Amino acid sequence: MTKRGFNGRERRILYDAYFGKCALCGCELEVGFHIDHIIPYSKGGKTDLSNAQPLCPSCNQKKSNKTEGQFMTKKEEFIRRAWCGVELPKWFQPRHWQNEAINAYQQKCILEGNSNFLLEACPGAGKTYQICATAYILKQLGLIEWFIICVPGDHLRRQLALDAMEWGFDLYATTGTCVVRDYQGEVVTYAQLSASKDTYKNRVLKHGGRVLIVADEVHHLGDQNTWGTDFTLAFSDAKYRLFTTGTPFRSDNNRIVGDWINYAVVNETLECVPDYRYGYDSAVRDGVVRPVIFPEYEANVSFWVGDQTYEMSLSEAKTKVEQSRCLKTAFNPEGGWIKDIIKEADQRLLEIREHTKHRNAAGLIVCQPYRDDDGSSYAKRIGELVHKLTSDKPIVVTYEDQDASELIEKFDKGGENSSRWIIAIKKVSEGVTIKRLRVCVFATNILTRMFFYQVMGRIIRVIPDLDNQTAYMYIPRHRTLEQYALEVKEAVAHLLENIDDFSNKNDGDSGEDGQEKESFELFMAGDSSAELDSHIFDGEIHGRYLIEEAINFKQKHNLLGYDEVALAKIMQDVENRYKQQDLKIKAQSERFNQNQKQLKHERIEQFKRVLHQSVRRLARLQLDLPKNRNKWQSWDKANHAEKIKMIWRELAREFGSYNEESSEEVLQKKYRYVQTEIEAILIPNSDNEYEDVEEEFKLWGDEELIAGEE
Repeated sequence: MTKRGFNGRERRILYDAYFGKCALCGCELEVGFHIDHIIPYSKGGKTDLSNAQPLCPSCNQKKSNKTEGQFMTKKEEFIRRAWCGVELPKWFQPRHWQNEAINAYQQKCILEGNSNFLLEACPGAGKTYQICATAYILKQLGLIEWFIICVPGDHLRRQLALDAMEWGFDLYATTGTCVVRDYQGEVVTYAQLSASKDTYKNRVLKHGGRVLIVADEVHHLGDQNTWGTDFTLAFSDAKYRLFTTGTPFRSDNNRIVGDWINYAVVNETLECVPDYRYGYDSAVRDGVVRPVIFPEYEANVSFWVGDQTYEMSLSEAKTKVEQSRCLKTAFNPEGGWIKDIIKEADQRLLEIREHTKHRNAAGLIVCQPYRDDDGSSYAKRIGELVHKLTSDKPIVVTYEDQDASELIEKFDKGGENSSRWIIAIKKVSEGVTIKRLRVCVFATNILTRMFFYQVMGRIIRVIPDLDNQTAYMYIPRHRTLEQYALEVKEAVAHLLENIDDFSNKNDGDSGEDGQEKESFELFMAGDSSAELDSHIFDGEIHGRYLIEEAINFKQKHNLLGYDEVALAKIMQDVENRYKQQDLKIKAQSERFNQNQKQLKHERIEQFKRVLHQSVRRLARLQLDLPKNRNKWQSWDKANHAEKIKMIWRELAREFGSYNEESSEEVLQKKYRYVQTEIEAILIPNSDNEYEDVEEEFKLWGDEELIAGEE
């Protein structure tokens, strides 16, 4: 008879692999969650981890014995309701946060008459559709006649125009000024707006201010920069202004678009206050974006400054100059660090492609810029290195490439046999959508918080109908980057440290502090090597040795495709359970000894009795039989005896011996194994099974304790 159920270890693996969420609806799994066969057992589906998924009871009951595809096509249609009295297109299914955001917009801008609304939503959350839905509602209500979207770069222009077209908006999306009346709006870059600010001011006045202005990635509009002042001048008469961003702060710590963004005084600092915030922490919880694991690698380097040789690790570097030199050495294509990281990252990418459904998963390497050529030569050298190490010919995209947007679009549509790596400097750091990106190597000396989160945003966009979409971002062990990784799930606000002097702040993450300048002595990078230090996930650091144990466990048990962080947490939990079991065993031994000294064979016999009792108890729990044996039917007793035999055989296979041949140490291991299985059944259900160990002894005659062992 083939195995049909999943044991406690498998339940824990699946729970952590799906980050505690239902595989179908994404809700938080509660005690008593179900494990489902993706291909139903009744239709030949295997009972192993590759064909299993954790479900909430509701989804499991609705799915029944259907395949996942059959179930999803028969799901009830979303219960829809009109936004602001406007019925939305039938194809659009708003997410929960989008409902909340539009309600907030309705209250502030439509009912109360305010012009400005700041929406903070992490990359991949659905900002573009939120923009289009807002414009659609205002248009249907007759509140606007024209729609202008402002974007930071030309590569976003066509993408936004295509999205708006789904909502019935034909937007003018080429360079130059729109003079044709057949359009409902236009998409312009901030540079284009700045060059023709008077034209756009007149456009707003022509429509009597009945225009929706959208400032996408509004953090580009500093209070003191040209784009910011020209934007304010051009659109001061517009009745509706919607600002969107995933990073509501600037690296120069200046205000964003003057008085149009609200700030509050918090602990003597000015803090940016979005009208609605949907952060990365919430998006991961809702399954809207991917969780990110940050493998962190130490860099052991050597370099020369003048005629002096230095050897140190990146974590040992005390000054910013030393840290900068360590990074330059680590990123040197001739050194060992970057080679090791590329090989590790590519191995991760191949594992995702081969052991998950994401067959065209891709990777991104973000390179450091060189001052003489904006980094393009370094990016191309890294491209050659990737080709040499992985046999994959990567796509290299720099600002020098006139066809950069076409290259990115082609890469995004790539299939299983297309290039799996794309290399860039800043070209894909913001606004670009490449959903198949799953792995990123951060190999740049740009250390601003904004740039770090923008790069992270490239790998977190979810692809529908794919399971376990964890993303990986490889970083050097630099204290600034480590802090960013630890703070990912926390709210990120724009803080101005000095209320009275917010306009004169410098970039705090530039790598220099103003007091410590790098000398003009000749610098030459030497050799370098990479060493795994930790994995950062969900605001916690998981150490090297535990991660390495998890990797070995994953390879040994053919769990490729699963996250070693999840496995490491399970292994740590199991280790803690074993420690608790050892304490229980010691306490039970003392109790059964009755304070009398025992010979070794007496201890073994006593241990066998305790083990027999535990096996019987496990068999009863697995069959879900009542504790009182008088309530059993005749077939219950037969099934119980057969289950006991199966457990003994499983123990013999696991530990290589039957009880008569087992040492005291092996008996202890068997007991711990059985107790772990018992707890896996008891913990998800209730606490009422935690009775005294001796209590169940009394329910079984001593003559029955040996029955059932092979």
